Amino acid sequence: MKKLDAFLNILMGSFFGVFIGNTISNYREYRAFPEIYEIRPAPWWVYGALPSFILFIAVVVICVVLKFVIHIKLKKKDSESECESISDAEAK
Repeated sequence: MKKLDAFLNILMGSFFGVFIGNTISNYREYRAFPEIYEIRPAPWWVYGALPSFILFIAVVVICVVLKFVIHIKLKKKDSESECESISDAEAK
């Protein structure tokens, strides 16, 4: 379970890096070629940063929910093993 938790942390960090990199890349493109973005009815960030942000938030929400479920399962497992050790000690 701890490996899965570490993997989820890496996944969230990776998607954060992709979001930042994509946003910087789109902003640089906007500054280099403003005439392309003048044709479009929405600001540059609607086409560049917003889809990356939505994907990033979706991945983070899913990962946080999974981490919460893992945390609950680990806590439940620890409490069950603690109860078993207490009952074993009382039986002796």
